[in-house]
Amino acid sequence: MKKLLTILAGASIIASSTSTIISCGNNGESIGLLISNFNNAYFQNMMNSGKEYAKEKGYNLNTYDSKADVSGATDQENVSASMTKGDKAIIINPANVKNNKAIVPALNEDIPVLNIDTEYEQSVGERGAAGFVSEQTNASSEMFKKVYKKIMGEEPTSSNKNKKVKVYAMWSNQDNDAERKRFKGFVLNNIDWIEIVNHKGEGYNQGSVAKGNENTGDAAGDVLTNEWSSSDSAKNANIIWAGNDPMALGMKKAIDTNEQYKSWFNEKEKGFIVGFDGSDDVASDVASWTETTRNHIYATVKQEFKKIVEAAIDKAIELIKDKNDSKNPPKNFEKSEEIEASVILPNGENK
Repeated sequence: MKKLLTILAGASIIASSTSTIISCGNNGESIGLLISNFNNAYFQNMMNSGKEYAKEKGYNLNTYDSKADVSGATDQENVSASMTKGDKAIIINPANVKNNKAIVPALNEDIPVLNIDTEYEQSVGERGAAGFVSEQTNASSEMFKKVYKKIMGEEPTSSNKNKKVKVYAMWSNQDNDAERKRFKGFVLNNIDWIEIVNHKGEGYNQGSVAKGNENTGDAAGDVLTNEWSSSDSAKNANIIWAGNDPMALGMKKAIDTNEQYKSWFNEKEKGFIVGFDGSDDVASDVASWTETTRNHIYATVKQEFKKIVEAAIDKAIELIKDKNDSKNPPKNFEKSEEIEASVILPNGENK
């Protein structure tokens, strides 16, 4: 009997140990996710999905906020914090894409670094092992064609280049890789059918920039309001282009809550605001647009945040395992993996 109890006790210990190993996953290993600005519904969704997915894979996902600091200083602080915390890989959505100074310490320690949603410019040198972004240029160009057809009654072709729409453009950061791809798709690839009405220039150096507030939505609304009575006014535009959804919402709110501005929504060939991200709040706002209730965002592009962050986490885990097998991660990828995005229009408008 004593022998039987000893055997059962041993079995119990083994079972208990197995249970502990399973519950701990990869011994509590973690991955860092560095986001340029938490104050964005799209990134909030991405972080929540990422935490759930990482947990399923046996990892913790630690998140860090760069607070829209385009200087890159907060990126540097967050990479340092991630390394101090012991994150086995770093997935970064850089606030400053022109300088890789933030990630150099991690690269020097052979910590896998991945870009997400926005990628460092190739000119910086080493960018990390891989990148995962939305396809943004083609989707933005498709969105322009839909809005142009809504206004002009026909799609842009070589025979109607004399029919131009006026566009008021708003950036959060003119150096941001993702916004540049969106601007290229919507504006630069269709410049024969577009006239920019605010801060005219060449290439990416045109349009207004939402500065003065960490909340880019509020900042965009403030800039639009300050420019309303100037030669750079959005009131002269058929379309307001926003580099992301929070800015689209901020400008919509600024116009809709001002009795002097809100008539802009009701002019037949004006009143069209477009964004990019496809977060739930903006998708809902787009769905509310009708011919009789035009004070809503007309179009946006839905990014598949869940697919993007899951792909990045899968790659991070692969690189962590490679490093455990004495295989150091690559330090400079050539091209990001692009995840398809889609245009969202009001019900009945996708014709």
